[in-house]
Amino acid sequence: MPLRKEDPLEQLFLADPSIAEWVAAGLEQKAGSVSPMNVAMLVDETLWGLSQEVSFGHAIATGYVNLIGEESERNLDRYRDWIREAGRTGPTLGRLMATYLVPVLKYGDDRFLESFRQTVDVMIEKGIYTLKSPLESLSSLLNQQDVEAGSVYLDLLCVTFSQDLSYSQCQHFSYTLPKAVLAFSSSRRVWQIEQLQRVIAADFRMADPFLEGLENRLYLL
Repeated sequence: MPLRKEDPLEQLFLADPSIAEWVAAGLEQKAGSVSPMNVAMLVDETLWGLSQEVSFGHAIATGYVNLIGEESERNLDRYRDWIREAGRTGPTLGRLMATYLVPVLKYGDDRFLESFRQTVDVMIEKGIYTLKSPLESLSSLLNQQDVEAGSVYLDLLCVTFSQDLSYSQCQHFSYTLPKAVLAFSSSRRVWQIEQLQRVIAADFRMADPFLEGLENRLYLL
């Protein structure tokens, strides 16, 4: 849509015309009216992200477009505060949070949000490199509105990455757990995640044999 001088997006248009046009088009698709104050927040936060790294700014803009007009002011404030906090660590963590916090806010309640924060904090202690695939698979579950599976999956990640793991073991689990969880049958997923968590809590070295057993349909016994 054409941008007017008084449009809150004008400043973003001057900084990055392509993303400004994309944001304007996305906001036009909203069913209801969009608050100029929320658009101003989107612009301010996107410009801040762009000043650190272009992809970070784009992720912030995408997050706000997905949330504005659909989420409460409280959740928009949470999004801003959380992204600011993550961005102070660096644009890589900021970009991850800007992307994967969106479905958490859309589908999770306060308890889910607290579990998400706790799990992310535990995983960051091991390294930001552990986050991408697990958070991507969590988003997949939430976008399917499988919040129950998402909740027990967060518990699984927290228990796993609380273990005394080496760098290679962290890499291994950040790859195998998302792959396994998404491969579980939707009708059995919650139960299977819970059993996998019990195995890892007892001895994380038994996780691979357990997953191999599930692949061989031993859960039918």
